[in-house]
Amino acid sequence: MALNFTTFEKALQDAVVLAGGLADGKVIWARQDGTRPAAPYVTLDLTSFSVIGIDGTRHDYDAEADPGAEITLKHGGMREFGLAVVVFYGTLGAAGAMALAETIRTSLSKVAVREVLDAANVSLFDFGRVLNLTQVVNTVYEGRAVFELRGYTTQEVTETIGYIQSAEIEGTISTVTTVETVDIGSPPPSGVWGSGNVWGG
Repeated sequence: MALNFTTFEKALQDAVVLAGGLADGKVIWARQDGTRPAAPYVTLDLTSFSVIGIDGTRHDYDAEADPGAEITLKHGGMREFGLAVVVFYGTLGAAGAMALAETIRTSLSKVAVREVLDAANVSLFDFGRVLNLTQVVNTVYEGRAVFELRGYTTQEVTETIGYIQSAEIEGTISTVTTVETVDIGSPPPSGVWGSGNVWGG
């Protein structure tokens, strides 16, 4: 399916909210304008997207569509992305940033969290180590921690095309002119054309 970034990002936010037991406004995207929430809060930062394998093409055929738009081609495949989860916590110690980051990382495997991600066609894996990034802000230590993970989703773009169902061939042999109609027939049933990392069915 086509990657809807609004749905994609909302699913990641909702998953972290559920995993950390946080309020919606406590999980935000990094590098956004506005006032930062009061700690504790979490920022999310998407890193690179990469293509997994080779994109494939599939098609749907609609005999009732307008001429020239009977075939819908869908090009796409698997995408891998990276996500950095940064926890900001006001205090240090057992209830601090490291503890919350570890809770989030572990709880992302819960069934309820995975159901939220599955609904948006997202699968997370390769949960990295939790790193302590505590810093001095003004004159006070602020607890900070980060871990990175990777995930899979899919991307697809579509286009519509027509096809030639029949063609007339005209030729002259000696003094006789003949016209032949060649019936090319209908396209193959909906499915996959070509090769590559075929997905989606």
